[in-house]
Amino acid sequence: MLKAREYCARGILFVISYDDVGFPNDFPYMLKVPADESAVDIGQILQFYDRIKDRDIIKEMRDYAEKNLSWEAKLKPVIDEINRLLDEKERVGKGRK
Repeated sequence: MLKAREYCARGILFVISYDDVGFPNDFPYMLKVPADESAVDIGQILQFYDRIKDRDIIKEMRDYAEKNLSWEAKLKPVIDEINRLLDEKERVGKGRK
């Protein structure tokens, strides 16, 4: 999983054979192949590339990584919850005075 995130941050297309919660199934810069011993279909890889070759791959992948895969993005819900609890505690504390 770490490699896929690194590839995304660097703007490198990648192929995976597992579910990765960091990417939606329709993430345009990732090709998902079966997790078995079957040969990878080269035609499928060519079609994958043809669908995205005219896009700003590096910029779009880096933007996605910054917004969704960075430590800041991953910890934002935790920080927001801590702040909410602190605000709640402060309101309750003020009500007791």
